[in-house]
Amino acid sequence: MATDTEMTARVTALCKRLFGESCTLENLVCLTGGASKTTYALDAVTKEATRALILQVSQSTTPREAEGDVIPRLSACSDAAVQQFAQHNGVPVPEIVHVLDAQDGIGTGYVSRRIDGETLGGRIARGDAYETVRPWLVEQCARALAALHTADTRQAQAWLPQVSAHDLLERFRRQVDRASFEHPALEWALSWLSKHVPDAAHVAVCHGDFRNGNFIVGPDGLRAVLDWELASLGDPTQDLGWLCVRSWRFGASPECGGFGSREALIASYRKAGGRPVAMRDLLYWEAFGNVRWALHCLRRGIRHRQAGRDFSVEDAGIARRLAEPLYDFFQLVKQYG
Repeated sequence: MATDTEMTARVTALCKRLFGESCTLENLVCLTGGASKTTYALDAVTKEATRALILQVSQSTTPREAEGDVIPRLSACSDAAVQQFAQHNGVPVPEIVHVLDAQDGIGTGYVSRRIDGETLGGRIARGDAYETVRPWLVEQCARALAALHTADTRQAQAWLPQVSAHDLLERFRRQVDRASFEHPALEWALSWLSKHVPDAAHVAVCHGDFRNGNFIVGPDGLRAVLDWELASLGDPTQDLGWLCVRSWRFGASPECGGFGSREALIASYRKAGGRPVAMRDLLYWEAFGNVRWALHCLRRGIRHRQAGRDFSVEDAGIARRLAEPLYDFFQLVKQYG
């Protein structure tokens, strides 16, 4: 891992390659070191302009860690490509400026334009500053999803895997088996999901992690959709269901992201040009999302023994939340009938 001094030197050199030798680097700040990426904010300053940028560098994972992912992750190049595809088709995303290569000496990742706004889901769902914005967000999210899901998939086939519900459930099952973890509620949930997979109306480009917390929101509402590394070709209803998972409401009551109802999401999605979505199918994919999140909690609890990591308080705290999404799953099964 590069030191702060080394990172500053490498990013400075990158800015000069991108914007000219007179470019200077200012305000390089590490914002997060998340599960899959480390994110930096920076300003690239030339005589003509100051460019506010974001640098995202993918964290290296071992083959065993990658195999254990609940959802397979894209390479940095494919991640950038799907964002450019989405932007071309009318989805608000940060503009990709540069995809890192070996010459940059930074790792794998990309540079994008920095967009001002809020990303913390709790503030978006419950904060007073966004009270007047929340009524717009369901329609804006539905419009973004409809634009993505109705885009021609032929170009995306070159860099996106096609992943069905059955494929994901098989991946879930392998993860549980590797963990040697017996949990009756989780076993029943996986069995129920396998028996009730809805027929996919069509295959579309799916974001894979479309939820409150992966948006940039401003006074005008939704400004950008972030975190595309889980994108795939699949049943588009999965994106709508994931948006409704209770964990992404951040303590607010409305089912859709903490800012709207399921009914409003379905109606707005159809109005924006998306295919009709049956409430029963939405509930299935919301239930599916809860099991997906439960498995992520499980993985965080055991990853230290699978990858030789130190066991952290954060991992332990996330692991104990396994019961919450499983509880939500069973409540949804009651509604499903």
